[in-house]
Amino acid sequence: MNWINRFKALKIFLKIIIICLSVCIAFISVEFSYQILKESNNTNDLVKRSMLFQSGDNFQNYKDFFKYYPNTSIRSLTLYSKAKPTKTSDLIIEYDYDVSTNNAGLVMQNDLKDAEDVIYIIGDSFTEGVGASPWFYNMEESSDIVNVKLVNLAILGTGPAQWNSLKNHITHKFNLNVKGSVINIIPQDMLRKKWIMSKNELECLRTSACNYAGGFQGFDFEAGLDINHIKSLTLANLIYQENKIRSFKDFVKQSHVIVDIYSYIRHYIKSPSYIRNNENALLNLKQSSQNKIFVNLVSQKLINSRNYNSYPVVKNLVGFLEDNEFNFKWCDIPSDGFFKIDSHPNEKGYLALQRCTESAIMEIQKLNL
Repeated sequence: MNWINRFKALKIFLKIIIICLSVCIAFISVEFSYQILKESNNTNDLVKRSMLFQSGDNFQNYKDFFKYYPNTSIRSLTLYSKAKPTKTSDLIIEYDYDVSTNNAGLVMQNDLKDAEDVIYIIGDSFTEGVGASPWFYNMEESSDIVNVKLVNLAILGTGPAQWNSLKNHITHKFNLNVKGSVINIIPQDMLRKKWIMSKNELECLRTSACNYAGGFQGFDFEAGLDINHIKSLTLANLIYQENKIRSFKDFVKQSHVIVDIYSYIRHYIKSPSYIRNNENALLNLKQSSQNKIFVNLVSQKLINSRNYNSYPVVKNLVGFLEDNEFNFKWCDIPSDGFFKIDSHPNEKGYLALQRCTESAIMEIQKLNL
């Protein structure tokens, strides 16, 4: 009987092995086919973005938000590459600019002083000015506002919940008197949750020794390398990270099937809670500004004041602003006001956003009379 039991156990074990192998083969087949399908449907073959920042003191985390280091100047260069680049011509530099911060680590020239009267200009990367010399610098220089300071309370990749955390931090640290706020918001911001840099990202940004490809990357621009060398080193890292032996966790992160399923679940299940949190944050920002607030609903490449009814998230945002009596208007950036590949405005687009912001500031000033 003993050998019979062993034989049965062996049969069960072999069945498990066969099932596992079948599942693995099926998954690999699906993953391979899915990647081919995605590539065939992708009209833009430049799909991977690498955002290079001068390594060293650039970004720092706080409890539930991040910002730049104070009193620093950082070169920022963004490249786009093909999914599997093999030569430097497979990489395109979309923009290359410098960003400088004040004593609070904000993207502005003027330092903050204790107990000042301020008007906050709040937003994401559009308000920060990612992709060009930050437009807020020009507004600081040309502003004729007296007795109140304009403060650029914007940081890339964030939404209202994170803006509220940053606002609380800056307000309390400098004991500022908030006389009003202008919020520049794109519809996508309402789907964003609070986030901070991972340990790996911070290490990569600080030292330029990165164990991942794309995304936020530290880079030693001070070494004096020309554009071709920068592209060559970025290409080498992309190829190395693509070909190196990965852990199971890395494999999961690289799987198009798993990543897209996760994104779908996050969008359709998590989105309502993110939207509610961001709506509450907008109400908090309104209250802390003594209801002296103006919202610019900023257009994106595919979404503007003429077609927004086709997008439920935007319709919901417009309805929320109306129901809660926010003063707001659309700020439509012209179609040629965006970069060709990247989703950010170019200099022409940022000039349009600057004008919308200046108009909103005038509305805030009327409320303070």
